[in-house]
Amino acid sequence: ERCRLLVHVVDGSARDPLGDFDAVLTELKLFSPWLAAKPSVVALNKLDLPDVREREAELLAELSRRAGHNRVLSISAATRENTDTLMKRLRKLVVSAKARGEPPMPTEEIVTLDAEGNARECTVLNEGEGAWRLTGERIEKAAAMTNWDYGEAQD
Repeated sequence: ERCRLLVHVVDGSARDPLGDFDAVLTELKLFSPWLAAKPSVVALNKLDLPDVREREAELLAELSRRAGHNRVLSISAATRENTDTLMKRLRKLVVSAKARGEPPMPTEEIVTLDAEGNARECTVLNEGEGAWRLTGERIEKAAAMTNWDYGEAQD
């Protein structure tokens, strides 16, 4: 939270790089709207791969639209293509970005999860045929922050 700007490095070879970017933005906004409002740069990585280079213009345009700004560029960390350009842009942005002071203190109570006390925060409904539905503010917030397309999220 003490940084002046954020750099989002998007894996251009991922199955759904745009969905991945959306997931990070959503998680960031849910975690800290103050942090999510900081200036950012988006770097589309893996430009050295033919599939990524072929989709470069399309991905950059869509990343720019979703980010809400044009501080988007493509790089290859492997071959260092455009990494100098990225570093120069970041240097200029860091110098020009104003420090925003301290982040706001959390207003919500910090809750420690334990086996007994937090059970009341969630309701378990039997939906029949081995299906269960969990409802409650915290569990629903956690579900909203989860990208269910990843296998690890379903474990």
